Formats: sequence, C-alpha cells, structure tokens
Amino acid sequence: MAQRVVDAQQLARHFTESELHELYSFKPDEDEPQEYLLKELPDDIVLKNCIEKNPK
Repeated sequence: MAQRVVDAQQLARHFTESELHELYSFKPDEDEPQEYLLKELPDDIVLKNCIEKNPK
C-alpha cells in the first residue's frame, strides 16, 4: 500500500482546499539571508546553466 501512486483525487481526499493552496504556494522571505544557496555549482551542465542565468 505504501507504493501506491498519489494522484490529484487522492490529495483532495486528504487535504482541504485551503491546505492545498498553502502547500503549493511559495513566498520566499526576501529579508532572510540566503546562505543556504549553492556556493559551488553542480557538475550537471544544464542545472549549472540554469543557476548561472537565474542567480536569484
């Protein structure tokens, strides 16, 4: 049972609409220092290019 695929209908059964909205909305805290960002770029060329083009 733990290997079941979770689809949109199953999410609707377990979360209220407001909980889903909060779950899928992301508002970064602009005042928070972003020390957690990558300091070394990854070996993956595509990911590296994405990070370099969009540093923020």
